[in-house]
Amino acid sequence: MTTELSRPQSARTTTRGRRHPVAPPLDPGLAHLSLPSVRAYRHMLAQEEFAATSWRRLIQVHLAALADDDVADPAHQGDACPGVALAGWVHQLHDLDHELAGYRECAMERLARVTEELIARYHQDPSRCLAALPPNPPAPGEKNSRG
Repeated sequence: MTTELSRPQSARTTTRGRRHPVAPPLDPGLAHLSLPSVRAYRHMLAQEEFAATSWRRLIQVHLAALADDDVADPAHQGDACPGVALAGWVHQLHDLDHELAGYRECAMERLARVTEELIARYHQDPSRCLAALPPNPPAPGEKNSRG
């Protein structure tokens, strides 16, 4: 059974059924950053998470190719000890994948923390989110520069 107090604070409702969002607390570790700096930091973390994900995909494709019977067949290898060389590659790729998984997880945790900071700051002063909008949006019915 779900009770009112067991729900996340952002989902609590009043007796009339209306939601009253509760902002996360401000993070003292990010207090020294201005709002534009927090936005830039969040953007950088999103790029880091994307890069780690992309590298992991490449490594996983290589691992899948090395696991393929045709590629792993010693008859297709020019190395004197193909099994040893292949095992070394597979081991290195698994290590890299594990390292990138940890890095990506850390980036995602920091990204969530910074996103909560932005939500808390916008909750304090909702007009501050307007600064994230483009300065000259196209008029209604007008095409923007992206097409």
